[in-house]
Amino acid sequence: MATLWQGKPQNFLYYDLNTPLFLDDIYKGRVVNITDSFIWLDIGLAQPGVIKRHPRHKFQQGQTLIVQVMRDVHEDVAARSQKKGVRLSPFIHLAGRYCIYHPQQTTHSFAPCLTEKTRHYLQASFRKEAGFTFRSPCEDALPKGCIQHEVNHLKQLWQSLQANQAPLPQCLYKGLTPLARLVRDAYPNTSFIVDDLEMLQECQKIAKDYSVPGLTLRSALELELPLFDYFGIEEIWQTIPERIIPLSRGGNICIEQTSCTITIDINAGGQTADITNHEAIPVIIDQMRWRGLQGNILIDFIETCAASKKNFYKVFNLS
Repeated sequence: MATLWQGKPQNFLYYDLNTPLFLDDIYKGRVVNITDSFIWLDIGLAQPGVIKRHPRHKFQQGQTLIVQVMRDVHEDVAARSQKKGVRLSPFIHLAGRYCIYHPQQTTHSFAPCLTEKTRHYLQASFRKEAGFTFRSPCEDALPKGCIQHEVNHLKQLWQSLQANQAPLPQCLYKGLTPLARLVRDAYPNTSFIVDDLEMLQECQKIAKDYSVPGLTLRSALELELPLFDYFGIEEIWQTIPERIIPLSRGGNICIEQTSCTITIDINAGGQTADITNHEAIPVIIDQMRWRGLQGNILIDFIETCAASKKNFYKVFNLS
């Protein structure tokens, strides 16, 4: 999946449809082993799930618990190679577009971007409710009709999960797919173009269930070219695994990733250092965003005079 802004790709999101995802799934399981550091639960998967033990956890062997997957085994290379189980938490959260319900909490919390006026309004309107985090879309969702609908829905969902009497172990709730989360959290008036009929129907259902305002859903089957080719994304996608990215005027940037740092080296191709450095800045910004690079990143610009350094550092910060 790719997100575009003004026709230019901003981010890529990849996941394998053939790989089962467990993030945010809720299970009812049984404690099968307890050590000083970890608690293992049988939740019906190939490997027992793991809770990192905390002094306030007072669990016993054979105890029945409702738990939620906080970290999928597919997100952790070490866990996947060692065939470890998913990371679990006994503290449940149920997320919607406008709020997140924490059944075990008793206080409200608010997204940092919400204004004081909105916070006071929500605090007064939902003072009888407890355990909710109000998300940034609440700023555009007042008056509170759709928020109240979601609050009621999440509370009813939690009550139904608790009342489930299915035999152990049991999956009580499946978390949303990455595509569904993207649709649920989309900005108002966002457009989605999907080239798979089943995914399009999934998007339509999520948009309806979560009251996403102004969402436009289109099928890519009406396009003359494959979806990524039509928007020029395929060519960009092909550069992501590459170590060396050419620049238009003959230079290139070289990206090296190690376990502890990422180095980006700029190489001139017959142009002056200033021209190559300035040309490389937007390319580096795009590659960092497309590849999801983060952590310790070292960028080796071509040596130039002090005045030029100050100028392209300013350009880099603006980018």
